[in-house]
Amino acid sequence: RLLRDKFFRCACTRCQSDRSMGDIAAAIPCTICHQRDGRYLDEDVQYDDGEVKVNYCLPRICKKAMDDDNNKFEYEYHCEKCGKVEIEESLLKDMNKTIERAMSHLDQGLSKSSEIDDDEGERDAMLEMTERLACLSTSVLGSKHYLTNLLSCVMLGRKLSALNAAILCKTTMGNGSSGSGNRKGKNKKKSSGADNADDEVIDTTEVAECIHSLEQLSTYIESLNLKSHPGHLTGSLNVGVARVLIGLGDVKSMKYGASFATKVYDDYFKLEFEGGGMVKVVETLLGAWKKKAEEESDAAEDSGERKRIKL
Repeated sequence: RLLRDKFFRCACTRCQSDRSMGDIAAAIPCTICHQRDGRYLDEDVQYDDGEVKVNYCLPRICKKAMDDDNNKFEYEYHCEKCGKVEIEESLLKDMNKTIERAMSHLDQGLSKSSEIDDDEGERDAMLEMTERLACLSTSVLGSKHYLTNLLSCVMLGRKLSALNAAILCKTTMGNGSSGSGNRKGKNKKKSSGADNADDEVIDTTEVAECIHSLEQLSTYIESLNLKSHPGHLTGSLNVGVARVLIGLGDVKSMKYGASFATKVYDDYFKLEFEGGGMVKVVETLLGAWKKKAEEESDAAEDSGERKRIKL
């Protein structure tokens, strides 16, 4: 399908194998090790955040049958601890429905991307539905299934776009207010109040959640042992996180932001996979904190010199 639709043959470990040993990208928590309440996993098992040891079972292709139009595969699940795992038919149906529903939603988002981008209400509705489906996928399939991570990737991209738009708006308003320094004190007081309101536009908790999501995605991608550079999957997300942190304006945040851009620079952006324009963008992000630190150092020296002159 990749060769037919995308014109390349993937050479990663997953695609080159016959998956007779299991598909790591579609791993789900073992149904024997981790009993469910209906179709849903316990919360500690869903997120696999270290609270409990989660054992996974992988689907293996056990039989291939041909019909008139499609290749049909039959799977059986295997857990390293339990061996072959029989999954109830009702749970298999719930898993397949979850996948079909989420993929339909993502396909709809791709087909109407221009309309969604131009309509704030559509964007909010799409993000809300993506969040709901991500929660559903996590509760049914777990955190190491490709669908959960695909939804997380899409959701993170939209959140970063919103945060960067808010920072750009704040910066623009700040620049506008700076040109009104000759107004009366009363107006300055109002402007100061507006600046304080602007500072509240950026939710640092949401920034932290975005960073955590990116780190989880990176860990998942690393576990797949892909031969391609992770930048092909998370390059734009790394740049998005870098932009948000650099947009906060303090040297510490800016330096931290540069670290995310560094991870996808040398072996991805620098090789112009995204074109020469993105090389310049990433290089600007990498050097932003140094420029800011130099400016603050120069300002401190000027301030000290003025104090000495007064004395």
